[in-house]
Amino acid sequence: QEVSNLPKEIKGLMSLRGEVIPVSDTGVMLHGKPLDVNEQSKVLLFELNGQMVGCLVSDAKDIIDIELSEIKPFHMNTKASEYFFGVVERENKMILQVDPNKFLGRIEDLDQLPARLKEELA
Repeated sequence: QEVSNLPKEIKGLMSLRGEVIPVSDTGVMLHGKPLDVNEQSKVLLFELNGQMVGCLVSDAKDIIDIELSEIKPFHMNTKASEYFFGVVERENKMILQVDPNKFLGRIEDLDQLPARLKEELA
C-alpha cells in the first residue's frame, strides 16, 4: 500500500516484530542524494522519543563497545558536522559518533509519522 506525503528524508518503511518503522536515507540527510541500495546496505535502528526509527547506511562492519572516556571532541566545519558529537580512534581508524536526536530530529513531523502510518496502513 502506498503511503502519501512522506518526508523527503524517509526512504520507506519496514516492519519489525509487528511494528511499522520509518527508515531514513542517510545519503539524502547528509549529502542531498539517496544512497544506492545493495548487498552491503544496512539499516541501523535507533529509539528516538520512544519510537523506533531506521537509518539506511551504505555499510556497517561491526558493533563495538565504546567507553565515554574514549570519545574526543569532534571539530569540522561542514553542514553535516552538527550531527556528530565526538570521534573515537580505533585501530588507526576514526569513528564518528552520531547524535541520533539531532540527526533524526531534523526530519519534519517524525514524531507524528508512526501514528499516521498506522492509520494509513490499516
